[in-house]
Amino acid sequence: AMAAGIKVPGQGSLLGRRGNESPRALPTAGTKVRAHVSAGSARVVVSQVFVNPHKDPIEAFYVFPLPHQAAVKRAEVTIGRRVIRGRIAARKQARDAYRRARAAGTRAIRVDQERDNVFTQAVSSVPGGGRVTVELEYVVPLRLVAGQYQLSYPIVVGPRSVPGIPNDEIPVGGGRLPDTNRVPDASRVTPPVLPAGLRSGRKLDIRVIIDEGSAPLSVKSPSHRIRVRKLDGKRREARLVSKKRIANRDFVIRYRVASKPALVVHENPDGSGFVGVTVRAPAQARRSPLSRYVVVIDDSSSMDGVALASGRRLAGELVASLDARLKFAIVPLSGKGGLGLGPISAARRRAAGRYLARMRTRRLVDPLPAIRKALRLAGDSGAVVLISDGWFANERELARLVDRAGARVFVVGLGSAPNRYLGGLLAAAGKGFADALAPGEDPGRLAAELASVAVMRAAKVIIKWPTGVHSQTPRPIPTLYPRRAVRVFARFDQLPKRASAMVRIDGGLRSKRASVMWLNKGQPNPALPSLWARQRIAGLELDEIRSGRSQATAIAKLGTEFSLLSRHTSFLAIDEGGSASRASRTVYVPVDAPAGTSRRRIMEDSELDLEGVREDESKKKSKGSGRRPRRTRGEDRTRVAKDAQPPPTVPDAGAAEFDDDDGEAEEAPGGDEATRTVDVTTTSGEAAYVQAGRGLQLSVSLSAGALFAGDERAGAARLAFGISLPIVRRLSLGAELSATAPLGSDVPVTFSLAPTVQLGLSSRLALAIAFGPSITSDGDLAGLAELITRYRIMARLDLELRLQRLLLDGTDANSATLGVGFSF
Repeated sequence: AMAAGIKVPGQGSLLGRRGNESPRALPTAGTKVRAHVSAGSARVVVSQVFVNPHKDPIEAFYVFPLPHQAAVKRAEVTIGRRVIRGRIAARKQARDAYRRARAAGTRAIRVDQERDNVFTQAVSSVPGGGRVTVELEYVVPLRLVAGQYQLSYPIVVGPRSVPGIPNDEIPVGGGRLPDTNRVPDASRVTPPVLPAGLRSGRKLDIRVIIDEGSAPLSVKSPSHRIRVRKLDGKRREARLVSKKRIANRDFVIRYRVASKPALVVHENPDGSGFVGVTVRAPAQARRSPLSRYVVVIDDSSSMDGVALASGRRLAGELVASLDARLKFAIVPLSGKGGLGLGPISAARRRAAGRYLARMRTRRLVDPLPAIRKALRLAGDSGAVVLISDGWFANERELARLVDRAGARVFVVGLGSAPNRYLGGLLAAAGKGFADALAPGEDPGRLAAELASVAVMRAAKVIIKWPTGVHSQTPRPIPTLYPRRAVRVFARFDQLPKRASAMVRIDGGLRSKRASVMWLNKGQPNPALPSLWARQRIAGLELDEIRSGRSQATAIAKLGTEFSLLSRHTSFLAIDEGGSASRASRTVYVPVDAPAGTSRRRIMEDSELDLEGVREDESKKKSKGSGRRPRRTRGEDRTRVAKDAQPPPTVPDAGAAEFDDDDGEAEEAPGGDEATRTVDVTTTSGEAAYVQAGRGLQLSVSLSAGALFAGDERAGAARLAFGISLPIVRRLSLGAELSATAPLGSDVPVTFSLAPTVQLGLSSRLALAIAFGPSITSDGDLAGLAELITRYRIMARLDLELRLQRLLLDGTDANSATLGVGFSF
């Protein structure tokens, strides 16, 4: 167990110990990023180094971000001198193979995609004292706005809030929040966050080579200090100046090139291949039919500080720039306050300014009600602009809501690490566009651009490809707004003889037709196949959200054919010829809090989901009883220490049970030898949790109603104490001790002890029955039969309807009571 007086490491890291060893840290030693930019896309190789300071092997689990449009095409792990190369496999097959390798003590790596921009990697049997290097390669299209290319590399996973009721199933991951009915994989996308004042200690080394065929102009970064040097007449290299800077913000680099985008091609040896073209919007556009404009500004706790200041300034400039013919409204994401829908006027602009100046952050978990309200206000002829850091885990649920509405939706990401996946998904579903505003960046340009969408019509793009070109993606091509551009890809069976494609753009002051020449006909562009497949997968996922029909088979087929990571395909690497030992524990690498945020405030947005979530006392008792405690994958038991207090004592952990994706339990790697658990030290006072329903559960309820005994009618009050234990999914067995007191009647008070059986009908509704003996205050024996209906109104709090039949000597009494129950 952890002893009192242990100091927290200065750089912040994961702590673990075995037996009587002193605790040691498991830092991420560093991240190296090498990017090569060409033809509007980037090939990026990311190397992440981990160190195991323990004597024994461990399993390391890490949650990390990548760009949301990245096509991850290669994964490999280097342990010592051995290099294990990954292969793509269906996610379930990769999971099962990894489990078998881990149980056998074989070195293996598994990389999964949880969101388009959130990935997890598990490395088994990391040798004691050894270093592990995980290398990933991906290609990603660059964003092009107003002639300026932008490459983004996310470095930290923002702490998402999770709406919904905690599930009664074993969690699928080891995150700090439980899975819920609305976010069933929340535990896989909410990694532990380092406490305030601590850092991961990661060194960050980033180099970007810009090779666009002509010398890039104005290479800058709004996020980091960079040094740019000339490699030759056309190429430039940009590199991060300080490698020791805290890795807690997105790295962004922007540049311009003199040449205009053209059509690029990649030809395979058999003559087939892929093409891609970048289409820019016309400089001038027709009048837009939009009449309503709703600004939604995020006032959740995670926005506290720089992000909220930027959001208020952007919203203020946006309102000041709106056309006088519009009606506008301001809706805070918390739903508290705001400015109702009304016409533009000087008085209403001043009122908006006063409201924005007074806006403060609040605790918020669920953004859906406010977005639904904004969409209703905008109607089919309006626009909604969401200004937010986007740290919400229910992205697909929000996209489904946006898709069913008629309003255009635009998203601006704020802060040092906005959720660009949410922005892109909502913009695609709402036929708008997404952008981001870096901390300290002037919002004037973006405010003017967002205001213009209400007066300038979006353009429609149609491409007439040469004969033999097919499978265009995206289809249809997204609407094109002023200053914006869209990337379109397609396949061909044989290289077309005609070396151009006809592009028609409708929506400007006049239709525009242009013949786009093939830029590198006959020259290889190996990024194109992966970019085509990745965009095709994104289109299938959007179709899945819109129609509700699963596209898992089609996505898995594309991922397998093009060797790409997706929600349904994983990278798996197994060192079949190497020798290793089974891991003695699983460690979860904590992440830095994004720059400019307060860890205490961002944790407030998840408190609603942690209400009532506490340590399972039965596990604590298992140490004394000699029994091995049951734990879940992702538990291995995370613990939290308060400020200025020593880390708490950790119980022994024997051969635990782990869970992965399907809720099926599996044995942890550890053999028969007892192991010690791993602690995540924090200083927020936040409690470690055991999800409701995973272990022994206590409850208390109080209800009141009516009692009927023969011809007698009276009031009734009932107090009950219960205990229950889940047996299988949604089924629990337990017992209840209760007292029923008639009010204003001669019927005696009845005390009952009855076994209970409860069946969950849904995530909120449950039905229970109870049968057992009773004794009255007169000393008579009786029987009890009871039917209980429970409806969960919030975490741990139920509304209860109880129908009870008491079998008294000579007289039966029936009661119906309504009340509340609290479980803990």
